[in-house]
Formats: sequence, C-alpha cells, structure tokens
Amino acid sequence: MKFSELGNLAEEDDIVLQVEQFKMGLNSRATGGSFDQQEYSRIRKLILAIPGTKNIIPRFLKLCRTSDEFWGWIKGKHQVMRKGEL
Repeated sequence: MKFSELGNLAEEDDIVLQVEQFKMGLNSRATGGSFDQQEYSRIRKLILAIPGTKNIIPRFLKLCRTSDEFWGWIKGKHQVMRKGEL
C-alpha cells in the first residue's frame, strides 16, 4: 500500500492520533495486555506508508506484522514487569 492510496484521512484517522493509539496499544501488549491484531496491522501499514519515514521507523515495526509477533520480540528484548515487583 502506498501513502497516496490512502486517500483523504477522515478527522478520526488523523495520523498523529493513529500513532498515539498505536503507542498505547504497544504499551498494553508489552505489559501483558492485548492489542487487537487487525488494529495493529492497520495502523502499522499506515505508519509504514508515510513518505520519508523509512530510515526513522523502529526495527520492530518493520519486522513484526502482528501484535503477537511484537509480543515475542519485546519479551526477547526486555523483561516484563509484574505487578508489585520493583
């Protein structure tokens, strides 16, 4: 998908809001919560389609096509904090 194929984004699809939503979903998934697979995939495609971002997009975004793949990647990189554990 190319950025130009996305057409006009509706107000609720504002890119900044989408990136913030993606960030919140990643945080949820990284701490053992959930992030809807279709929503992850949709926002990931949107971000990857933004012109000029190829060199600044985090590696995991290029590699992890689903939120489950992100979960496996983040578990391998960082120890998951548990409630009450310091």
